[in-house]
Amino acid sequence: MDGFDRIYDLHKLLKGRKTALALNDILERMECSKATFHRIRRHMSDYLGAPIEFNRDQGGYRYMEGPDSGYELPGLWFNQQELYALLMIQSLLNNLSISLLQQELSPIKERIDRLLKKQSLDPELLHDRIRILGVATRQVDDHIFLPLAEAVARSKPLTITYSTRDSGVTSCRNISPLRMVNYRNNWYLDTWCHTRQDYRTFAMECIQSITDSKDTFQAIDSKTLDDYFNASYGIYAGDNIEWAVIEFTSDIANRVADELWHPQQKGELLADGRYRLSLPYNSDQPNELLMDIIRHGEAAKLIEPKSLQQQLIQRLQDSLSIYTD
Repeated sequence: MDGFDRIYDLHKLLKGRKTALALNDILERMECSKATFHRIRRHMSDYLGAPIEFNRDQGGYRYMEGPDSGYELPGLWFNQQELYALLMIQSLLNNLSISLLQQELSPIKERIDRLLKKQSLDPELLHDRIRILGVATRQVDDHIFLPLAEAVARSKPLTITYSTRDSGVTSCRNISPLRMVNYRNNWYLDTWCHTRQDYRTFAMECIQSITDSKDTFQAIDSKTLDDYFNASYGIYAGDNIEWAVIEFTSDIANRVADELWHPQQKGELLADGRYRLSLPYNSDQPNELLMDIIRHGEAAKLIEPKSLQQQLIQRLQDSLSIYTD
């Protein structure tokens, strides 16, 4: 550990404490010698203005009380592990399909790169060693993303024009934007739709235009949102909830058992090594669940309900028919 991290660790130990911390406790937590501690303490006091004092009554070190009791290290300080975490966040942002957001954060990236170089670390090499891969990612225009982000943050009602992805039908909706959700590398907007007087989720890349609305913002608490939008499988929620039962072969049972398909799922390893998974889904919008079952091929079998099983069989037959005509 270098001096940079030692300074940072000592600051974290002393910041906000009402009582002094004994020297032995400091040495144990910092994993350093007494000589190293005193060297770091002198450097912080002499060069960084840290108001470190030894309190004889309490038998330890602390920041002095008074005008400097809210002391902070000058500049932007992170230890190496935190800088690595910030690099990963940057890499994630680069894959979220928001180009203007990347531009806005570029000064922060430059600052982090300078901090890394001060610690003799190559930021370009570290960037190259982090890869976050997206599949079937759809681009959201900057002039759509940023106003939506502002509306969510400020609880601001909007009027949007929305074109459905498959049919291309365009409609005008008055909404209260409640949450932005990044799901499977794509952006969605959970809303209260004043036009339909119900909850709605919109794919953000399908929003064509945004204007201010004169409606009163419909505030919804987080628990109510979770109860509604997390009630069924996938991104699109609903009220017509049923339970699906899927059985996976022993070849992939352990892998699927470690996967979270839904917060309310129920799983069971069967005596013959298969894995049985039960989860809620919206019977009006089963497409996402059906597609995820199909991608497992012969390793997954939909058991219940029979009505959904018939839909799955029909899809498989339709898929096969394009190869047999």
